[in-house]
Parts: sequence; C-alpha cells; structure tokens
Amino acid sequence: MTIAGVYLAAGAGSRMGGCKPAAELLPGVSLGGMGLLALLASGLDAVYVVVRPGDPLGWLPEDAVLESKPYIVVCEEAALGMAHSLRRGIACAAAAGHEAAIVALADQPFVTPALLRGLTNGWRSEPGLDYIACGLEESTMPPVLLARSLFGSVNGLSGDQGAKRLLAEPGVTGGIMPIREPTLVFDVDTPDELEAAKGIAWSYARIRNIQEVAIYREISK
Repeated sequence: MTIAGVYLAAGAGSRMGGCKPAAELLPGVSLGGMGLLALLASGLDAVYVVVRPGDPLGWLPEDAVLESKPYIVVCEEAALGMAHSLRRGIACAAAAGHEAAIVALADQPFVTPALLRGLTNGWRSEPGLDYIACGLEESTMPPVLLARSLFGSVNGLSGDQGAKRLLAEPGVTGGIMPIREPTLVFDVDTPDELEAAKGIAWSYARIRNIQEVAIYREISK
C-alpha cells in the first residue's frame, strides 16, 4: 500500500504580505521549508508540492529537494481557494495509483516526521478506515491521511473548504490520533502567529544546539 504526501503551499498569504511559504522563521529557514522537510523525511512513497502560478520556489530547501525530488505541482486555480489546491494534489496522488495521501499544510512548520509516520502506521494497521486525522482536545485538524475511498469526494469541495469537511460525511469512518503537544500542529495564519512561530523555532534551535554539544562531549570523552 503506497502513501503519498500532498503539501499545500499555494495560499495567497495576503495577511502575511506575500508568499507565505517564503516567510523566514530562522536565518535561511523558511516557514514552508520546515514542514516540507518533515514530509520528505517521513518515508512517504511520493510527495506532491502544490504551489501558486508564478511562485519562484526560493523557499524550497534545496538540498532536500535535490535528494528527495518531490513533484512540484502548479495549481492554476489556487486563487479560488484551498479546495482547488487540495483537489489538484489529490488528483496527482490518484493518477499515480496511491492508496492514501497525507494532506499537510505549508503553514504548520513544527509537524515532525514521527507525527506523520503515526498517521501512516495508524492507517496501515486499519486500512478499512477512510481517514486518520490529528486531534487536539476537542478539535480535528491537519495533517490528515485520506484513504483512496475519499479521493473522489475531494472533487466536490470548493472555495476554501478543506478535507475536514469530508470527515463528517455520512458513512465515512476514521480514526483520531491524539496530539499532546499543541506546538506540533501550530498553524501560522497571521503576522502575530508568525512572530510566535519564530520564537518557537529559536527555542527549538537552542535545544538542538545544546543536545548536539552534549552528544559531542559524550563521544569525545
């Protein structure tokens, strides 16, 4: 059973002053690049990055793209709403014969490969389910894994409707993967949220540096 990734990076970013995926979190690290790195490292069989027409793609993490070779998919109707980007990405996954697809957003920079693997493992253990979604407290949110049984229903979405609308349809069955750390699914939609994300990113960077120093000291003994 092959599983694709559909990375939605075609948002207008009107509240962010331009191309949202290109917003800088850390020096040389973009908002959209962080989430894409997680998707590329999660063991998916293919990754489709859905972008707007004219996106210069400067936010893509060059080394990871050269190594993993995701498919860059231009959505000509991106300006009409997120549903059109989702439809474009799912159409690619369907045409390639994948049995499921993880839909991830370019404005969720702290999603991890482990979280994404949790979705794939959950579905592989119960492949009769139509979806596996992330759940935080009482809310269902992306990333979400959609089984092929829902691919056709995606075509009925329009405007800014997302995959969440499909999960409550009659006859649709799925599972919820609890998220205990809210930061993992933090969503950046406004300048204030971008500033908050920068603070989180710097905290993560400091922790990583401390861990690397500790490991270096241990192996240098």
